[in-house]
Amino acid sequence: MKLAAAIYASPCFDQMRHPRRFLVIPALMAMNLLSGSATPLESMPVWLQQAVQISPAMQFVSFSQAVLYRGADISIVWPQIAAMAGISSAFFFVSLKRFRKAIVALQ
Repeated sequence: MKLAAAIYASPCFDQMRHPRRFLVIPALMAMNLLSGSATPLESMPVWLQQAVQISPAMQFVSFSQAVLYRGADISIVWPQIAAMAGISSAFFFVSLKRFRKAIVALQ
């Protein structure tokens, strides 16, 4: 997911490396805090709980907690794995398309 976020943000900043870092750090911090790893999802407002369902980080936390704490097998956690794969691949392909368009514009 972080690779896709970096590819998505890279066309926005031509050769400026430092501003990109300063914008990515808060985005990654927010994604980490809203994933459910630091605070439980139940403590968030309902609208925010529904909004973070599209985050692969939240799906990964749900998957890993089920496996580590409850000993869940693949038949129980396959929806989280499928959601992580689907969301991450969709975001990656959108980012890749945007990156290719930026490369063509530079040539």
